[in-house]
Amino acid sequence: MATLDEIIVKARNFIETQRPDEALEFLESHAQGNEQNSKFLSVLGETYLEISDLDQAYDLLKKACQLDPNAEENVEKFLYLGQMIGGKDGEELLNIGINRLTNQLETLSNDANTDSKIEELLKLHGDKYKVAKYLVTKLDQALFVLIEIWMTDLCMEPEAESKCEELITKAIRFDDEIAQSRPEDRNPEVWSTLANIRISQQRPDDARQAVNKAWELFNQKKSQLESISSDPDTDDKAVNEATVEYIELIQPLITLTRYSIELGLLELAISIASSIQDINEQNVDSFYLEGFAHSLLAKKQQLNIEDIGQLIENEDLELDLKDPRTQQTVQDARVALSSAFKLLQVDSIAEETDEELVEKINQLLNQVGGFLLKEKDTTGIDETNWENEIEQDI
Repeated sequence: MATLDEIIVKARNFIETQRPDEALEFLESHAQGNEQNSKFLSVLGETYLEISDLDQAYDLLKKACQLDPNAEENVEKFLYLGQMIGGKDGEELLNIGINRLTNQLETLSNDANTDSKIEELLKLHGDKYKVAKYLVTKLDQALFVLIEIWMTDLCMEPEAESKCEELITKAIRFDDEIAQSRPEDRNPEVWSTLANIRISQQRPDDARQAVNKAWELFNQKKSQLESISSDPDTDDKAVNEATVEYIELIQPLITLTRYSIELGLLELAISIASSIQDINEQNVDSFYLEGFAHSLLAKKQQLNIEDIGQLIENEDLELDLKDPRTQQTVQDARVALSSAFKLLQVDSIAEETDEELVEKINQLLNQVGGFLLKEKDTTGIDETNWENEIEQDI
């Protein structure tokens, strides 16, 4: 009969390999006898989050936190529940997790054998550095969520800005400590989060520096993961772990692309969007953002407007499609936006795409000259009999 730890490891493997339905079925088959077990309820709550059943996830995570109020068994439940709740209550939950993780990291650094969880993590991960990296990764996740809460729900509080500075400084310190052992393990999201804070503080030059640092680290990580996956000597477990981490780059890279556009780093935004397509060539957001950045470049040159905010806010500024200076840039925008449009003809992709984004793609596509049927297809979508669909949608 499987132990609780074995059950949790197997369930997490299902979750990490994008199989939450299988995780749920597996966990429910072992629910009897674990109704009051915090670790079991925590992973079950996470699984319900993965299938977007927020009510069930909330109830399970709340109960798990009540059964383990000091996060002695695991911290994940506090991080997830804190993010779900937000506000002051969410901050309190996240701080319980952050304090526990910080104490564990200090125990590990001091080689103190006073925490059974550290012994458990050492057995699981194999060495001290890997445990430290695991703890810092969890800390970063919690710190980023807490920063987001202070920038949104609690932004009107007088200490909001100082709290953000305190939290991002802590994240940078942890990142520096990891880099002392292995610089390649720096977390790019630390610098992306710093960029977000600097944007909100209206410090664009500092924000641009942070964006460039984040992209440098993201690009390095992407290359490292690609090398691991392509190396024939890499074992299956390492390949699977690298694949999961590779896919997880998509959302933070989309966020970094948006920051780049907001800061006027349009060429950089195009490069980042293109890198997302290396990971998933059917990502609608990446094609839209690439097309949007190209269109802004063309408008900037044609209209001689340096203020990126003015260009973004005035969506109806017209492009001269015959201007020889920008014909290639406009063409690049059409190619990217046409790829986005093609993807939206796939029902499963269209259903997952926000209606506002669909509208933006169609509007911007019209501005740059309309759909390009015969351009090189990078989406893998069949072009047959598309003319009628195009006439209806654009």
